[in-house]
Amino acid sequence: MPYLSVTTSKAIGGWHAKEYLHAATTLVANQLGKPESVVMTALHQPQVMSFGGNDAPCAMLELSALALEDERVPELYRTLHDLTVERLALPGDRVFINFHDLPRGRWGSDGRLF
Repeated sequence: MPYLSVTTSKAIGGWHAKEYLHAATTLVANQLGKPESVVMTALHQPQVMSFGGNDAPCAMLELSALALEDERVPELYRTLHDLTVERLALPGDRVFINFHDLPRGRWGSDGRLF
C-alpha cells in the first residue's frame, strides 16, 4: 500500500484538495503499477512551515512504498513535482519530496503484514 503524505503551508480549497489527491493517487498507482484501491494519499494544510528562513508557500511530500525500486524514483519525482507545482500553484523550488523504501514485513493492513 503506497502512502503519499503532502504537507503544505498553502490553504487549498475543498474541491481543489480532492482533485489534487485524486490526481496524485492515479499518478502513484500508475507509476508503481499498483491498483488505485491500495494507494492512500493525505493532504495536511495549511501548516505553519518555513524554508530558507522565510514562510513563503512551500510543500513537503513523502512517498512510502514497499520495495520501491531505485529506477522508478526519478520519474516519480518529476511527475509528483510537476503535479504539485501545477495543481497547488507552488514555486518549483519550494516543493520537496522524500521517498521511503519500506522493507517487507514493515507494513500492515487488515490484520496482516505485507
